[in-house]
Amino acid sequence: MGTLLEVLVIIPAFSPGRQYAYWNNLGSGGVTGTAPTGMQPAACSLTVVLLLAARSPLLQLVFAALVEAVTTRPGGQRAVRAHLAISAALSALLLPLFPLARLGQATTWTSNPRIAAAHRILDHIPDEATVAASNRLVPQLTSRTTVSEFGLPGRRPVPEWIVVDTAAPQGWPISSAQQARDIDAARARGYRTAIDRDGYLLLRRP
Repeated sequence: MGTLLEVLVIIPAFSPGRQYAYWNNLGSGGVTGTAPTGMQPAACSLTVVLLLAARSPLLQLVFAALVEAVTTRPGGQRAVRAHLAISAALSALLLPLFPLARLGQATTWTSNPRIAAAHRILDHIPDEATVAASNRLVPQLTSRTTVSEFGLPGRRPVPEWIVVDTAAPQGWPISSAQQARDIDAARARGYRTAIDRDGYLLLRRP
């Protein structure tokens, strides 16, 4: 119920489009209507992996269904141990497919040099300014500026600054091609290049 309230009411209330923007990211691997007592070990193992990757009331409910499914199947303790062993083995096999596996990767513990470059670019934006920024850059500016997503429909139309990641566009809320077109449109409206370095572009309103 908490997840439904967040997705259907709270998040849309703060979205310019008055809707949950990530519906398109839910593919065939989304939540299914499997009954708790009908869960198979593969589904159970996937549930465990997902629980390691995210904290969600809905996933906690599915985990409770896993416990109920294992403990109520016929066969006694031997069957319980067999199901748990299969579930644990499949979880271990599926783990590399999920973000938790990144803890074992060296790149997780090394700093990307582009992070420092991004902060150097953002330092040129004064406090209290209005900014349109790429999705990944927005959180770095929320504490000291009025910032919106660059390219998002309904954003502030004439921010003082525009800052975008041109080297690795995220593809949301707009494609890299649309981002390039929006940058050209901003320049046509008079925005001037303040900095173009290390894959980041900073535009300033005249």
